[in-house]
Amino acid sequence: AAVTPGPSCSVAALAANLVRTEGVRPLMRGVVPSTLGMFPYVGVNFGMYYYYALQRSTKATDSPLATPSLVFWAGAGAAAHQLMV
Repeated sequence: AAVTPGPSCSVAALAANLVRTEGVRPLMRGVVPSTLGMFPYVGVNFGMYYYYALQRSTKATDSPLATPSLVFWAGAGAAAHQLMV
């Protein structure tokens, strides 16, 4: 069904219109593939983070800081994204 742009053209209004005209099924069509595709990304992300954290904890003698942890998460996320693309 066509929706004309206007002030009431929000995500909620579009979703309500979709459910009213076609049912709930079109909203759920991509949930399973998206969820299944997320598992390898999260696994690589956690694995790389813990690898980096373990490398730092075996080499560092000072107390753990928040900044290296954030850098590890960012690096692991970037690496996981590049591996999954």
